[in-house]
Amino acid sequence: MTRLAWLMCLLAFLPACLGAETAANRDSVEVVAEGVAAVGSDIGKAEDEALTDALKNAVEQGVGVFVKAEALGRNYEMVKETILTRSEGYVRRWSRIEGSRRIDKKNGLLRLKIRATISLLGLIQDISEMEAVYEAVRRPRVMVALAEKNLGKPLLDEHPAEVALTRQLQEKGFDVVDREMSASLRKSDQAMHGLMQGDRRLAAAIGAETGAEILMVGSASSAAAIRPGEGSPYDIGESVSAAVARCDVKAISSDSGEVLLAAQVRDVGAPSFGEESDAGRAALEEAGSRLLEENRELFVKRLLARWARELTQGRIVQVVVSRASYRQMETLKEKVRAFRGHQALVRESYTAGLCRLDVRTRLDGSAFRSRLAALKLDGKSLSILRVTGNRVDACLR
Repeated sequence: MTRLAWLMCLLAFLPACLGAETAANRDSVEVVAEGVAAVGSDIGKAEDEALTDALKNAVEQGVGVFVKAEALGRNYEMVKETILTRSEGYVRRWSRIEGSRRIDKKNGLLRLKIRATISLLGLIQDISEMEAVYEAVRRPRVMVALAEKNLGKPLLDEHPAEVALTRQLQEKGFDVVDREMSASLRKSDQAMHGLMQGDRRLAAAIGAETGAEILMVGSASSAAAIRPGEGSPYDIGESVSAAVARCDVKAISSDSGEVLLAAQVRDVGAPSFGEESDAGRAALEEAGSRLLEENRELFVKRLLARWARELTQGRIVQVVVSRASYRQMETLKEKVRAFRGHQALVRESYTAGLCRLDVRTRLDGSAFRSRLAALKLDGKSLSILRVTGNRVDACLR
């Protein structure tokens, strides 16, 4: 093989490798875990045992990303037997943290820490086989908005594909935002286009307003396949019409604006004994249902894995406080930074007594609001007035 031919082969192969690595990274999470072992006469053996313990604890942290502590506790023996006993299978890579190894002479223990990359997709695949545990898996709140056309005409009042996809998600245990809340988005071509093009501020604003953590946006359209009266095999077109539909959807994080995954179905057919427009609607409904069924692993397991990864990086809560001085805003920032689970202060603004903070936190919404409501600034209480999605409106009293 010539050098040029070899180089062309390499260039053709490289993007696929990079794409696979990127996908693997998006389905994984990095954790720090400690392992402990009793020190006997063989230090090397104690280190090996501590390392095994650290790997098990790293995987247990991965399980904890999906399952709340109380549910994990109730089903711990099942999780231990099914997952933790073969923890190394979920660890993509790991490294020992330099300087973490220490010997506790008083208690006769050797401790060390590792940094490990855990396959969330691998975990959720096996968790899904344990019904009691899978039922307790956290699921994101989802908003569905599809722009639909039936035989080339926009549908304004009915959305068969959207309704079908919403029903499928609800059956899989997802909390779906009421369709009335997504109506304004669905009717705005500019907003739909902005989301599809990665407008992060728009995604965050919609998430804050609706409480949706995942925005499923896209389009669905139908086209006539057989029209009544057309010449067709066996003359079925004399009394039957048929249509085919397609549906394209992107699942977007309202927190980061990142497209977590994309899915599509093509050439989904449906007949009707009525008008061809009825066949078009039936095809759209079938496309909405098929989208989830034909992409089951992609939609359910991979979506859960990628959303869980985002949870470990924290979510954004928007705090808006009225009747606050600039000095009080600075004090509020210090107190919020001291919250457990605080990640970062993403954005801040102050205008005439109104301060706004966008906070990235690992706390869930309820825990964050409880800590916020307990704060006092210069002797004044922080009173929460309204909670809308990820936005908290409050004032000082």
